[in-house]
Amino acid sequence: MSLKQLLLFSTAISISLTACHSEHKNISPMEKPIDLIITLGLEVNRTSCTPRQLLEYRADRAYEVAKSLENPIYLLTGKGNPTTVQTCVIKGKSTEAQALKKILIEKHHVKENQIILEQNSTTTDENAIEAKIIIDKLKDKGVNINSYQLVSSHYHIFRGNETIDKSAMKSFNAQFGENFFTPKNSYRSSEFSKDEFWSSEFNIQDGWSPQESTLALGDINGDGKSDLVGFKSGELVVGLSSGKQFNSPQSWGSYVSDDQKPIRYFVADINKDHFADAISINNENIEVALSTGSKFDDEISWGENNFDLTKDIIQMADIDGDGLTDIGIFSENGTYAQFNKGDHFEKPEKISNSYGHKSTTDPAHSETFDNDTEETTIRQFADVNGDKRQDIVSYGHHGIYVSLQDNDGDFSLRSKWLRADDGEGDKEDFLDWSNKIYVRKAVDMTGNGRADLLNIGRQEIYIALSTGKRYEYLGSVTSVYTLNNRLPIATDHWKNFVKDASFDSADNFRLIGDIDGNGLPDIVGVKEFNTVVTRNLHP
Repeated sequence: MSLKQLLLFSTAISISLTACHSEHKNISPMEKPIDLIITLGLEVNRTSCTPRQLLEYRADRAYEVAKSLENPIYLLTGKGNPTTVQTCVIKGKSTEAQALKKILIEKHHVKENQIILEQNSTTTDENAIEAKIIIDKLKDKGVNINSYQLVSSHYHIFRGNETIDKSAMKSFNAQFGENFFTPKNSYRSSEFSKDEFWSSEFNIQDGWSPQESTLALGDINGDGKSDLVGFKSGELVVGLSSGKQFNSPQSWGSYVSDDQKPIRYFVADINKDHFADAISINNENIEVALSTGSKFDDEISWGENNFDLTKDIIQMADIDGDGLTDIGIFSENGTYAQFNKGDHFEKPEKISNSYGHKSTTDPAHSETFDNDTEETTIRQFADVNGDKRQDIVSYGHHGIYVSLQDNDGDFSLRSKWLRADDGEGDKEDFLDWSNKIYVRKAVDMTGNGRADLLNIGRQEIYIALSTGKRYEYLGSVTSVYTLNNRLPIATDHWKNFVKDASFDSADNFRLIGDIDGNGLPDIVGVKEFNTVVTRNLHP
């Protein structure tokens, strides 16, 4: 064959393959059995008309569900609620269904011919009615539906109680048939696993309570999973995480203890070797027991402590963003840091005049932190906007505030980050909760690098999500864990951690850390006879 003939032959094959490929691309996914993912909308922000973080995570869950299906088709429902229809939709802004579609296409690269929109409904019952109409039309056209999935929120899927069923499943079963949708084919956008028993050996009866010991979470052997580390009677006791349980307690070393003097204990990787170390701060020194991955070395001094352990708030955090865990202190006249140099902590450096004990708990109010006799305020370091620098988050009496840290290490004036007065539809909450009973912590619950607000309350666990500029929170409808007031099929799944489950900060350790290695923080609770966990299964 001549070169000319060879080139012509190759060109012919190329044209033929291109034509076949083009023809294949134009085949509608409806021409073979489809797996339908019905995804319910959620109200957008009422003034800006932008999608909420929760709506994005609902789209994320739908996409996760689709990965296991052969031919996924998304049926996205929702015009808006009565408020957003007026403030957004009639002004030409996106419907809830359109907002979901945009996220799926732009973030997950879902093809447009895999998406069907339903944009008439404003309630869950209407979602179901309108979805059924669309599905019946598909069937009339000969579309074969192989499977059905329903995606909404934890609250929405299990809404109801022993006498009243207000769940999304009920609304859809009224149209599709009894038990058509069950927890087996209904998925939650933000999800915690049902409670699991992870240890019978770390318990209050054996001395693992805040009165007798300290427990913390940290990855001490470098396998990507947070382990239990206990400080008790001079012994460093660990329960390694297998990803499914905490192994039996074993001694990894010792530390100098003194029951007569205050000591603060922490677990953090301070030398950047991917093994979390044990830190003890006493009145004079900062003592460190470095982890080798199989034990803790003997304690050595990493610097002096110049702060009052009976009053000052001390935390471990990478404040300057260099990858090394520093010590942050909220003290009498401001906020300080002892920066980590890899083998020692430097002397304290004042990094902000605000948030000291003499500072006011709220702007334009006179009460100071040292007058918070009910112990309802909180000051904490956390990266709320994902720039790898620790900001300051505070719960006051009248609001939740943030001071952002800039590239020069300066902190902005505090501003309210959870508002009910900006027209977006958020609710203010979590104020004046007793620190002796409840847990409130700024921590990245979704894996996007921005610290959210985790709030463990009387009956429920709530998360206010960070957008990087503010917190979004719609109230109890966005709870991710509920002790009571859910359908009977869910009541046995979640029954720990909250006040009404007899948990409080005086008697029970409630710890936050990634115990299963999926990159998301889980919740660990120590009870009278065992340790229970609920794992974070966010998409």
